[in-house]
Amino acid sequence: MPFYRIAPEAVTVTLHVQPGASRNLAAGLHAEALKVRVTARAAAGQANQAVIRLLASELGVPPSAVTILAGASSRTKRIRIQCPPQKAQELAARLERLARS
Repeated sequence: MPFYRIAPEAVTVTLHVQPGASRNLAAGLHAEALKVRVTARAAAGQANQAVIRLLASELGVPPSAVTILAGASSRTKRIRIQCPPQKAQELAARLERLARS
């Protein structure tokens, strides 16, 4: 099962988040999830906001297009990235590149 799913007007991504890392970056795959490291701690939603900012920056979408669907208080998260249907394949390709980093 891939770590992302393309739906009409959105791409859903499964993440494994490592808060308190030394840098903000995508770090390949962890099981069936994209591993994301963020410097923010998991206190008061700081890591969640850092994840949203990192994904928005890496995927070229506004932060308002990135929503946490599930796992707000867990390391494993399901994220929805809203996009026009014609941009979904481009986002999928960017996610694939992040998974290989």
